[in-house]
Amino acid sequence: ALGGWPRQAAREWLLQDSSADWRRRFGAPFGIVDGDQMICLVAIRCLQWQGSKALLASGCGVVPDSVAEREWNELTFKRAATLKNLGLEL
Repeated sequence: ALGGWPRQAAREWLLQDSSADWRRRFGAPFGIVDGDQMICLVAIRCLQWQGSKALLASGCGVVPDSVAEREWNELTFKRAATLKNLGLEL
């Protein structure tokens, strides 16, 4: 379940500039079809390279009861775990 909240405000924000470069950092469905088999995933971590620089993006689930500090900590943990799993460091 990817998306923004409140839904209408998030939709309006996303539609402001559909060509914006920052949109490539959002989670997105990804699928492969091979004959009668299909694998579908949702990319919720993103590691991109451009020259000698790298971008590691992550997201969290913000709901009405979310606490900003806990969500920020979750993002930090996700990025650290992803880097560790890839054998990378900041």
